Amino acid sequence: MKRAYTLLFVFLICGKIIWAQSLPKYELTDIKFEGNKEFSSSELKQNIKSKETPFWGWKLLNSIYSKWGNEAVYFDSSLIPTDLNYLKAFYDDNGFFKSQFTYHYTFDTSAKGVTLLYKVTEGEPSRYGTIKIQGFKNAPDLISKQVFEKLQVDSSDRYNAEKLGANIHATATFLLMNGYMNALYDSTIIYKDTINNRANLEIRFSPGRRYKISSIDVDTKGEGKDYVSKDLIKDLIAIKPEEYYDIDKIKNSQTRLSKTGLFTSLKLEGGKADSSRKYVPLEFEGTIGNMNELSPEIVADNEQNSFNLGLGGVYIRKNFLGYARKLTVNGKFGLTDILHLNFANIFRASANRDSTYQGYYELTTLIEQPYIFNQPITGSLEFYIKTRTQLRTNIVTYGSRVGFDFELPDYTFVNQLRTYYNIELYDLLSNKIQNANLNFKFNSISSILGAEIASAKANDLFFPTNGYNLSFIIEGGIANTMNNVNGSDSVISLYAQIPKSKLNTNEVAYFYKLQESFSKFIQIAHDNTSVIGIKFKTGYIQTVKGNQELIPPNKTFVGGGSNSVRGWRARTLVPVDTVSYYGIIIPENVRGGTFLVEGSVEYRKKLLQTIGVALFTDYGNTWNGYDEFRINQLALAIGFGIRYYSSIAPFRLDFGFRLYDPADDKWIFKSTPFRTIEINFGIGEAF
Repeated sequence: MKRAYTLLFVFLICGKIIWAQSLPKYELTDIKFEGNKEFSSSELKQNIKSKETPFWGWKLLNSIYSKWGNEAVYFDSSLIPTDLNYLKAFYDDNGFFKSQFTYHYTFDTSAKGVTLLYKVTEGEPSRYGTIKIQGFKNAPDLISKQVFEKLQVDSSDRYNAEKLGANIHATATFLLMNGYMNALYDSTIIYKDTINNRANLEIRFSPGRRYKISSIDVDTKGEGKDYVSKDLIKDLIAIKPEEYYDIDKIKNSQTRLSKTGLFTSLKLEGGKADSSRKYVPLEFEGTIGNMNELSPEIVADNEQNSFNLGLGGVYIRKNFLGYARKLTVNGKFGLTDILHLNFANIFRASANRDSTYQGYYELTTLIEQPYIFNQPITGSLEFYIKTRTQLRTNIVTYGSRVGFDFELPDYTFVNQLRTYYNIELYDLLSNKIQNANLNFKFNSISSILGAEIASAKANDLFFPTNGYNLSFIIEGGIANTMNNVNGSDSVISLYAQIPKSKLNTNEVAYFYKLQESFSKFIQIAHDNTSVIGIKFKTGYIQTVKGNQELIPPNKTFVGGGSNSVRGWRARTLVPVDTVSYYGIIIPENVRGGTFLVEGSVEYRKKLLQTIGVALFTDYGNTWNGYDEFRINQLALAIGFGIRYYSSIAPFRLDFGFRLYDPADDKWIFKSTPFRTIEINFGIGEAF
């Protein structure tokens, strides 16, 4: 009898294996949820192991090359218990301790697909109850009070493990910033009161001893060690004996030391405690390189929203005149908007060039000094000469700029602050205007005081998947402008919109400038490979005294290009009404508007670690004043792009199409799409 049962068991097992192997593969085409009220189905999908099969396009790419797209996902019933555990853990982390789950799946034999359904019974959520904090018996009363305040929660709030974890992390950081060099978070015990729907917590820390800094020990090596004193390094570290150990100050000191460029490697950390177990030394180790650097460079950038390419050279003198000052002299020349350049223009006389020709050269001298005024402030002094040629118009800018970059903690809302003062001579010269015998020259001397305030909370510089970036620029300025117009009276009256009495005179304008930029990133894939990015930017310039046409053209707003509305070339979205400077209508889009609105919605997907794609929609335009703004004058663009994520920066190639062109009130459906395409090459993401 026993042998018979054994044979029957073996037969059933073998039959099951043979039957399972004969089953055709079914793709998991749909995962559904029922009964989930608090959380969306898309959110729950991110928290289970089972995944839906990708759409046919990704599978087609994957069939061509295994590293492209995504392969088909087949139904695997063995993952269901894991999914149920993950769902239970997710709901527990959000206070739904009574949640229950069941499942059901159906086969579509004709399409060879499976629909998997999870039924959710959420139950009543639990709110926060009592909180006990352990580990601070010997801590000062002030520290204990501050820790308790950081871990306090509203008893009417639903328990949330993520928010609680953020509070615990903030508390641990607070301890590391207040002398507790070895502070550790231990554990959290949750007592689930399912009768009263409360989560009672016991949070345990191991703060250890509280330490003060006893001394700053500096050890340097390298070929430049004799040129940098240990006292200078101590000044740059800017942490004094008898201060409490502060991990945030140590990180800021490391960043400050790194910015000087003096060190090829450096390390700053707490040492071994002394016998009293109350003091620790702060130990610095650094390798100092050569004080002089001279190098050629290939210049590629996206200034003025176009891809520019040129050649240049850089000379750097480190520790210039002492106190870790850095002198940088940079010269470069090149071509602007090179993707649209007719290279034959380079060899033509200026009178015979077409509108694609744009070139530039620059010479800048920059002196930077960290930790000025005995404060964590980086100061800079810059002198520059910049020229730009657009067809027959030459623009030369001479200027100097003093700036102050304040060190702010990352955890504060405002974590970037820059102030600056800029004095600049803007010189615009045109040999001819609209082929008429009219030559003009404008000189504008402007004096500008400004500040940039920012909150940078995105989680990554190159491929952010969460967080946001918000910045405000505020400027106030004075511009003294002189015009010099030469031509016959008839030509002047035809092209100049100012009285003859104001020709060859100067006027003064007082103005202010406001600019806001906001970008938000939303993760839509659990593996951090897909993200939605949203950008909105606006700017406004207004004269307090004097005509707005006296504002220097380089202070106005222009649209279009690789970082703007990508269906238009750089600097082509300018106001449709009079775009003039001191009464002269200047060709070639030299001058922009005084009001800007633009934005983007972009889907980014990484196919590989270094390769990605993007789909985008851009909108925007410029106007002469906010009262001229019209919705139907917003330029709309759609397009797609390819990304290469290198170790230094993302490189992107974007193909933009004009979805709606306000210049002729024409939608893409009424025109040939490929005649409206714009190709933009960029370094770094568009926002």
